[in-house]
Amino acid sequence: MNQASTPDRLKAVARRAFAERGYDGASVRLITSRAKANLGAVTYHFGSKEALYHAVLEEFTVPLGQRIVALAAAPRPAIERIGTVIEAYYDQFVRFPEFPALVIHELALGRRLPPPIHETLQRAQPALFGLIADGQREGSVRSGPPVPLIMSILSQPFYFAMVRRLVGEIVGPEFERPEFRAMLIQQAVDFVRRGLEPDRRDRA
Repeated sequence: MNQASTPDRLKAVARRAFAERGYDGASVRLITSRAKANLGAVTYHFGSKEALYHAVLEEFTVPLGQRIVALAAAPRPAIERIGTVIEAYYDQFVRFPEFPALVIHELALGRRLPPPIHETLQRAQPALFGLIADGQREGSVRSGPPVPLIMSILSQPFYFAMVRRLVGEIVGPEFERPEFRAMLIQQAVDFVRRGLEPDRRDRA
């Protein structure tokens, strides 16, 4: 089995370090030490600590943004596409469990979102707005401004990602089983769908 390349080791270690300590608290010395790399490896492979940080974020945000855009535009009823979008967020959070902590560090400091996150939001936003509009035209999504409805879609996977460790400790080993995770995702999808259903005034 091939060993991970130095850039890949640096990104993997940096992802955990940034999640634990935030951008400012995760020093280059700490990252290179944990990655068993030369102190100058970050500069050599990425150019700077900030560029490494952005590379870490891009691993999560770029594939997710591309997937959301594709799923939102798929030739299926809007309410089904909403379900696949929720599943995509869950999948990505399972692959990168450290990401919510990275975002929380940024929000706690009151800084602008880093370019990779901002750019992904800019890419996904029109797709999500269009998805809500499609659902409202089809009659599967309640009327109203799109932002609160989009927040309803995203809140479930984000909440799961933030409390995953705590819930896992309560539930035990079963929590990591694929079938249990699939049940949680389906529950979230069903919950969001019911919440988006048109009310009586929309049906009248």
